[in-house]
Amino acid sequence: VDELDAETFPKVWRPALIRLLGERIGRPAAPAVRRLLRSQRAASREDALLVLELQGTATDDDRLVIARADLGDAHASCAARKAAARRLALVSDPQAEALLTRTAASRKSCGSAEARDALRRRRHARLAEAR
Repeated sequence: VDELDAETFPKVWRPALIRLLGERIGRPAAPAVRRLLRSQRAASREDALLVLELQGTATDDDRLVIARADLGDAHASCAARKAAARRLALVSDPQAEALLTRTAASRKSCGSAEARDALRRRRHARLAEAR
């Protein structure tokens, strides 16, 4: 798991390491992998969530943690911010909705269009349920 957070670990081997941790080692590695969701490195956070998803142990709390970290990271790439907004769309939690609203409010930032779309879909779903 430490190699997943190491900058020196070769990029070409990362997919194999992710599969090894997610599919072969599986659930026993989940606690150690979950700690990486709070890593300073965006790539490590993303890889850790992918491992948890492969293990079947990822939770909405995990998705919320990584989305919050990506949206709060001034050095996060535009792709990471867009992925964070898409990830928040999957989380049914008031904190996720608040983060989506805050992201959508900054109209010109990366991920704001994705956040607006997610909020719009949630609003339509609530209207459909009310009918």
